[in-house]
Amino acid sequence: MKKYLLLFLFLFSIPSVISQECDFTRIVNYTVDGDLLFYQNTETPFNDGKGLVLSDFLKGNLTTSFIAYNPNDFDVTAKFNFTIDGWTDESYKDYAKLIGARKSEILRELCYKQEKFGNCSINEDSVQYTVLIPESVYHKLAAVTKTKEECVICSTLSMQYCDEIKDCLVPQSKNLDQVYSCDFECKSGLKGKNGICRLEDGESCTKPSDCFSNECNPARKCGKFTSCQNGTQLCNSSNSCVAPSIKEIRQEYNCEWECKSQRGSNGICEIGIRPLIFYLSVISLLIGIGVYLTTKYSSTTWRNKEITKANKEAEKIINIAKTNADSIINASKDKANSVLQQADDKAEKNKNNARQLKQEAKEIREKAELKLREIEDSDTILRIKEKAEKEAKAKIDEANKLASEALSNNIYAEKQAARIKEEAKKIASKMVEDAKEVARNEAEKIKFEDKYWKELINWKGEGRLIKDSDGYPIWKNGGNLFHVEYYKEQYKERYGKEIPPSREIHHIDNIKTNFHFENLIDLSYAEHGKIAHSRISINGGFEQGIKVLLECLKWDESQLPEHIKEEIKRRKN
Repeated sequence: MKKYLLLFLFLFSIPSVISQECDFTRIVNYTVDGDLLFYQNTETPFNDGKGLVLSDFLKGNLTTSFIAYNPNDFDVTAKFNFTIDGWTDESYKDYAKLIGARKSEILRELCYKQEKFGNCSINEDSVQYTVLIPESVYHKLAAVTKTKEECVICSTLSMQYCDEIKDCLVPQSKNLDQVYSCDFECKSGLKGKNGICRLEDGESCTKPSDCFSNECNPARKCGKFTSCQNGTQLCNSSNSCVAPSIKEIRQEYNCEWECKSQRGSNGICEIGIRPLIFYLSVISLLIGIGVYLTTKYSSTTWRNKEITKANKEAEKIINIAKTNADSIINASKDKANSVLQQADDKAEKNKNNARQLKQEAKEIREKAELKLREIEDSDTILRIKEKAEKEAKAKIDEANKLASEALSNNIYAEKQAARIKEEAKKIASKMVEDAKEVARNEAEKIKFEDKYWKELINWKGEGRLIKDSDGYPIWKNGGNLFHVEYYKEQYKERYGKEIPPSREIHHIDNIKTNFHFENLIDLSYAEHGKIAHSRISINGGFEQGIKVLLECLKWDESQLPEHIKEEIKRRKN
């Protein structure tokens, strides 16, 4: 039960992932290995020529074959050599083959030995070819630089799209006074102004330019001033909120009530009135005692001794008073130094925090770039695979037609006539019947194609549409495939959105002129390349086309679009 629940949650999440749209697209270069043509004994490319594409290796009990496709705009004559595994008289083959521009040719061998047919297959790994025409040309694998349009979804990178610079940026990564491209880069408590992150109202500030409102009030907060906070008072001379009674003697102040002594001069805190009166009173008392003793005992030695003693006592008291004053002054200096050291420590801590934030931002950027490269690599691999599959299957209809013609080719019969007796007659008879069946199918196919073609030109008007070289209806003026444009129009009307990019429009019944919406389905290049078109007969029609599609893609009917499901249901009823 738990497994089914997880599977349900996974399938439920798929549409939300698929429905994500690109924040923006960009053109990127990438390099792939490709089979290219070069001038002999040089590294100079030959007219942007490409190597032949070999595909559809088939084995059987009568014949074995593969298809060689020429993707160039010019004819290529190539000499092929390969080995055959299984029931055959000749295990090694080599011969030349002319392949027209953008055409395919089937290379086929009989599985015949000891006057009997059996199973055999061309060894795919053994196939090699040499370019004969154009002359002095050879093929090899080489690096090819290509471009592609890359879809960027910022949310998958833990980033946010910035429309101003058409790029993804890290939100809340900019500090005060830092330059931003989009204002969401500014951290919490900050707000963008003229490309610079500024403080919002209510945040602590040191100067007006720190604030978005360009106003740093006396409470050192951005915005309008209301009152001082945390026991501070407004000092008009400095237009700031400061704490009262915190300044020691000889410290600078803006308002006099900042001094603990509540007394100062010229911006410097001084000693208070009460301590000053106390020291002056002591000094006056000592002087009075000295004068009294001097006057009373001036005539005798005893008086002199008493006076000397009194002077020493007075000097001792003065020294004590001076020492106390120095202690007060030194204590004030120590406290001031302590405050300065705390300020230095706090500044150093802020610097360290700034460096740490800068390092974290750098790590986030590096992780984002690494994730972007991973996405780019995975998209590149998928695109290469899809393109390879598309090119390998692009000519599958034409290849099936050529296969039926090759089966009737009497060159093989003449070559083996001396060795094939009664069994050869049976094979020849079977080939005739097969050819007749192919002819009947082709005749039926032409009838159906002609039926839909007449229906189409009666609808759109004779002369507006023509058939291209592959038999698909196209607009006479624009040259665009009619069934592709018609499917996109009907799809948007039915589902309210555009079809996904890079899609092939597949005819379910394999009839190129059947343009009806219920006969069309959009597939990726890779999915379309997996469809075995040759298995869809004219008599089988839509039903056989659906069966082949589901089998080749390993789908079930639930994965089909709604308009196809409705057509299947209608036909069953």
